[in-house]
Amino acid sequence: MPNEENLMLSENHSTIRSNSNVDGPVVKTSEFNSPRKKLRKRLGTSSDWNEKKRKYKGQKGVEYKDRHGKCKTTTKSLKSSRNLTTKEKHNEFVTRVPVRRRKKKVVEDNDESRRSLETHIENLTQKCKEPQVSLLELGEKHQNITAELREDIQKFTYDATSTSFAEEQYERNIKDLKKTLKDSEDRSLLQRSNLEILIEKEKKRKKN
Repeated sequence: MPNEENLMLSENHSTIRSNSNVDGPVVKTSEFNSPRKKLRKRLGTSSDWNEKKRKYKGQKGVEYKDRHGKCKTTTKSLKSSRNLTTKEKHNEFVTRVPVRRRKKKVVEDNDESRRSLETHIENLTQKCKEPQVSLLELGEKHQNITAELREDIQKFTYDATSTSFAEEQYERNIKDLKKTLKDSEDRSLLQRSNLEILIEKEKKRKKN
């Protein structure tokens, strides 16, 4: 008898829970239709809703069903749901106040700005052509020092120790001068290369 009662229940309610106490074959039951599932069937899935939204977008006086199942008509063109409050997001067809967008700065092609750039580039090119460190002045200094050192060597010819000391000093001075000349050349090259790079940058900026 308990098996027959269970079968009757399954026919009426379309559900049966498996009990360990009940003997006999287990009857397969259909899914219970919950109110949420019914709502889904009526309104459709999110993809269906998006399709409906695309269909009604930009149209006026179109009847449609809201997510809550209420019948409504579109009054204004639909807009995107960003910058909406949580209450407004529920209703997809609420009109939104347009956000003020920043205008892009239009660079005016003035003759003055172009001329200023051209003059700046010309000045840079002149600086690049002119030697930053005058090597002639350094050479003249070098010659003067060597002449003075030679005179000192001639004065101290009578003493062997003094002459050797003077020669050593002379050699040291020559080495120092060579170093200074090399450093100055390196610096001038560096400055010239930097200027060339600057000129290239200015030219690129002018093109843009």
